[in-house]
Amino acid sequence: MRRLLSVPSTDLARVRAGLEDSLRGRGPAIIVVDEQSVVTRVPLPEHVSDNIAVVVETSGSSGYPKRVGLSAEALLASARATHGRLGGPGQWLLALPVNYVAGLQVLTRSIDSGIEHVSLPGGPFTPEAFCRGIAAMDYDRRYSSVVPYQLARLCEFAEGSGSARDILGSLDALLVGGQATPVEVLDRARRLGISVVTTYGSTETAGGCVYDRIALPGVSLEIDASGELLISTHMLASEYVSELPENDRFIERDGRRWYRTGDTAELRGGNLHVTGRADRVLISGGVKVSLEAIESVAAAVVGGLVVAVAVSDETWGSRPVLVVEGTGSQDLESAIRAVVLETSGRVAVPERIVWVPSIPLLVSGKPNLVAVSALVAQ
Repeated sequence: MRRLLSVPSTDLARVRAGLEDSLRGRGPAIIVVDEQSVVTRVPLPEHVSDNIAVVVETSGSSGYPKRVGLSAEALLASARATHGRLGGPGQWLLALPVNYVAGLQVLTRSIDSGIEHVSLPGGPFTPEAFCRGIAAMDYDRRYSSVVPYQLARLCEFAEGSGSARDILGSLDALLVGGQATPVEVLDRARRLGISVVTTYGSTETAGGCVYDRIALPGVSLEIDASGELLISTHMLASEYVSELPENDRFIERDGRRWYRTGDTAELRGGNLHVTGRADRVLISGGVKVSLEAIESVAAAVVGGLVVAVAVSDETWGSRPVLVVEGTGSQDLESAIRAVVLETSGRVAVPERIVWVPSIPLLVSGKPNLVAVSALVAQ
């Protein structure tokens, strides 16, 4: 068994040193913790399996987090596949929390390539600080990674600043992932000359393993009979470090190990199209309704962040409610309902639309679905 060392996310130098030691097999496994994280309130095991280098706690956007054990081989394979797809190693700007896999992978890629990363200062994300970070980079190839919320903020800033457009356009690639990115945000970014690369993956796949809908080398994708996406790759996590019965997400099939993602998807000509979460489907009057499909079409109308949640209904079983960031109007609500009706049918039309100044977010930048549901219940 290997000792597990807890490292605070605020001590970046110690995180990087601990990660490098664990990747090289000369130190304990590490888990990076944040003061807002559940991991700080739930006892950690003193030891993990010998092959685990890092334990990462997932964001728990839909309820409770999971602790995922990743080997050095998985993390490094992901880092090298990323550099291979992007055109070679480069310098990375760290703009994401290092207690989540996307931020941790920025450090892993930097350690593996030997190219020192640049970090944003502590505190809330700002486009101004992000652009200053890019300006401080001194390597030929330059990369960064953000979540959709950050990309939208960067687009807003660049639309009002020619110098910001030039700085953002100097990145060779800006990875965006963690959740589905609204099409209109991607279009805005590309019109501004930002080299956006969409990513799909999870902590269990050591981060993004599908870039711009194409699987990285060594990654196999399959859709099972239920429509759920399965992934097989040497980048898969080793196990869940938990007392909870989570290991059924990993299955053996045809002599290979697969991860059941919980996402519904389609493969079209080798391109991956994720259609939603299998667990974010409500049944209203016997008809299945994808909450993510409602969010997508509503976001295109309002041009902002939208979260759909299910509420109980005595007649229909469940009904969708939309929580929208911004200031509403009768005309805007009518437009939302009309487009949802046209694209998803009558049962998908939201029972209510709740307007809020800001959508509650997790530290990872994903909507906090538990907090959003609490807003609806008020």
